[in-house]
Amino acid sequence: MQFPYSTGLAVTTFLLGLQGVNCESDFDEVEHYEVPTFTISDLQNGSRDSDFFDTLTTTGLFAIRVPANEPTNILSELCDCIDSIGPEIHGGDTVLLADGLTTRSTIATATKGTDEPLPLPKNDINKMCGMKAYSNFERARDYVSHATSDAFIPALDRMIEELSTSTNPILKNRNGKGYSSISSIVADAVNLEHFHSYSKQLSGNIEERAVVDETLSWHTDGGLFLAFLPGQSCNDDKKDESFRLKLHGSNTEAKAIFPEPLNGDVVVAIMLGAGAEQWLDTPESLRLRATRHAVKMGGGEERAWYGMMHLVASDAIVQVSPSELTFSEFKKTSSHTRGRRFSDTAQPDEIVVGCGNHNVSESPLATNDFSVTARRRLQHVGGPEDCNNSNNFFCWISCLELPDDKPFNGHVSSGESLYCLNPSVLASTNDLQKAVSACADEVTGEAGSVMDTACGNHWHETEPGIQSYTSLYTEYENASLKYCYGRTGMYMQGFEWEATTCMIYLFDSLVISTRAALIGACIFTIAFGMLVEFVIFQRRSILTKLGKGKKKMVWSALLYGIQLTSSYLVMLVVMTYSGPLFISVIVGLVTGHVVFNWSEVAGKNGSGNVSLEGSTPCCTNALDDDAFRCETAETRTETDRTSETKSDVDTLQNCPC
Repeated sequence: MQFPYSTGLAVTTFLLGLQGVNCESDFDEVEHYEVPTFTISDLQNGSRDSDFFDTLTTTGLFAIRVPANEPTNILSELCDCIDSIGPEIHGGDTVLLADGLTTRSTIATATKGTDEPLPLPKNDINKMCGMKAYSNFERARDYVSHATSDAFIPALDRMIEELSTSTNPILKNRNGKGYSSISSIVADAVNLEHFHSYSKQLSGNIEERAVVDETLSWHTDGGLFLAFLPGQSCNDDKKDESFRLKLHGSNTEAKAIFPEPLNGDVVVAIMLGAGAEQWLDTPESLRLRATRHAVKMGGGEERAWYGMMHLVASDAIVQVSPSELTFSEFKKTSSHTRGRRFSDTAQPDEIVVGCGNHNVSESPLATNDFSVTARRRLQHVGGPEDCNNSNNFFCWISCLELPDDKPFNGHVSSGESLYCLNPSVLASTNDLQKAVSACADEVTGEAGSVMDTACGNHWHETEPGIQSYTSLYTEYENASLKYCYGRTGMYMQGFEWEATTCMIYLFDSLVISTRAALIGACIFTIAFGMLVEFVIFQRRSILTKLGKGKKKMVWSALLYGIQLTSSYLVMLVVMTYSGPLFISVIVGLVTGHVVFNWSEVAGKNGSGNVSLEGSTPCCTNALDDDAFRCETAETRTETDRTSETKSDVDTLQNCPC
């Protein structure tokens, strides 16, 4: 007896579904596409420019090997906390995607240009994802930045320059200026970053459990390019093969096979977006191609992913026909808005700002005034008073510049005020208060006190009673850019020399907010270091003059307490991780040591012995009687020497702390 084909297929699917077998290989055969791979040196020295050119003008997808020493998957902690990411993490969110089965959890942040990243919420991430998560996530950001800023962007700029026969800019903006290179475009934009974890539920339909279907439907990203770490499977011993693309010159679907890491290196993928293909005026022979792609997952699968979408400045012109549109205006007309529901699917081939047909708004931020060294995390500011309130105002816990070039007073005279608001909320509700509240702290109600990439400074007709920082405006010529913003007791990213965040000097009321204050703090620290050595010298000197008895014990305890207190205060200054203050501590201690021991070591009547006592708290515990005996060893009489016990001799032979 033979079963009809449909019945046999259902039975087979049912049996395989019970065993948890993925049937894609049997019923969803697709071509494999080995993603072209380059090294950093390949792109820097141009040794494979021919292959690079072919990749840019065909699929627009390739991989870069970044030298590293990563023993394990750098996104493993993202898998571990796949069920913990959400509003509990600052910048976190969880949404249900268009298929109705896949939950995507996200930690969002951003980087201005390529070298000014906003910090991730360290405490939240370590609490929810483990103590290694924060450092791993930050390293992931740095690897992606290194691949793009040091390899891909310079290589593409070099190729554009070599092939160009025109001096016209490759991208124009509304104020008449233009961009002549990819690096200048990226430097002027705020680029969006997302750590994603995907978890797809098993369908209630047994026949569908083993079928791999679209988690993110076919689309082209609406940015210049996406730099990302290829998705990592969170299922044990399984390689993630969920990324699909359409091959150049056909409508053939292919499964992207990314290279495996070798010798601890990190693989960074680059994928061109619609902006590279449609917005840039590149040489005729270099027509960049955006990658049409989708993500397909099976029921029960989980994956982790990180990427940075490189955009353009808000006033960059991305459309000239039928009407001229800036990137800011283009965003408002794209289908990728916060108002979309999870059931709203992207149409085939549609262009979305970001990656995938989901309901998370990804509006670019206004730029800020910070000037920092390479890859140093930007520090958030404390409030409106920390901005210069001339060309930048408080929003998104930062100082964001004005949204356009029109004079400030021109807007005010037209009856407008500057609001930190969410434009998507304003567009969908036409309620200014709700738009401002979406960017305000839920507890304090202070506008601009939440980290949301959709929030920004916008001009709007003034409505009384709604919080605005317009009244804080100061004429630019009367406003001075602040030396630093906010305050902190410790730089969390290591030593800083002159940081954008003000340093608290031991007490909350003592804030180093100017360069003069920093110089003064350094001078005081040097003097304080010398004072510590003076206390040690005086304790040693006083105790050698006192005989046995309670008086000596009282003086010893008093001086010991002063010594410990001053030593710990010095230690706290070092722990600020301020480079100038650290050097000042060392200079003060060394200078004091030399000054107060000079006569004893180099003087005519000195003993020539160097004091081995120090200010380090771990050693001061051993500086009581043993140290006293070390210092008085040369002054003891012969009678004293003959009466020494073996313990005394051992102490004298091991005086160093």
